[in-house]
Amino acid sequence: MVWQERSKYIIMLCKAVDMKRLGLLDGVLPNTCVYYWPRYENDKAQYGDYIVCNIKMDCTTDPLFNVTHLTMHRVDDEEGFVHKLEHWQYDWNNFTDFYWPLRILRRARLSSMPTIIHCLDGCGRSGTLVTIEVLLMHLLRGSAQYDNLVLTTAIFVRLQRRHAISSPLQYLFIYRTLLHWMQPFITSNISRFILGLIFPNWGFVGKYQKMISHRYRFK
Repeated sequence: MVWQERSKYIIMLCKAVDMKRLGLLDGVLPNTCVYYWPRYENDKAQYGDYIVCNIKMDCTTDPLFNVTHLTMHRVDDEEGFVHKLEHWQYDWNNFTDFYWPLRILRRARLSSMPTIIHCLDGCGRSGTLVTIEVLLMHLLRGSAQYDNLVLTTAIFVRLQRRHAISSPLQYLFIYRTLLHWMQPFITSNISRFILGLIFPNWGFVGKYQKMISHRYRFK
């Protein structure tokens, strides 16, 4: 997929496990994603007809994501074409930070090639991020003509990927992220009060924060 689409970014929203380092009692861990790329700098790995090299690892570009710079080439490529890409990995479980989707989507949007997004099952976290991007595109292009834009977009994404957005909290996170993006454009004091943009303990923002605090209290 990476080679065919010439993707520049892979966004991974879950943690990775090195199966080679598991002990005898560990077994196969459920809900894990193995390292499918060379884990350490200067490592190489061959996957079929392709060789992937880990050029550099960077933990300073983004405060949350681990960035790995990779190169990829075919074994039988006589022309010696080398494809460069970046692997961005973040184990997303924090629903209080609604800044990172805007950062990562802005970066991916600057690429002319498709961006690959995945998590453990390719549904919950991935579907949430994709839905946010589709909604942002509606708003940026001025094509938001539906009465229930978020619900309509979520249904659209689910028609492409079954079980996308797999929890109510992920659905509310979409609203919270969009609200943060739209905040500078909301000028009505009544609307800002109802949404909780004036007093954070009121409105949607207050209820969202309360729901998040209860989630982490019983986690």
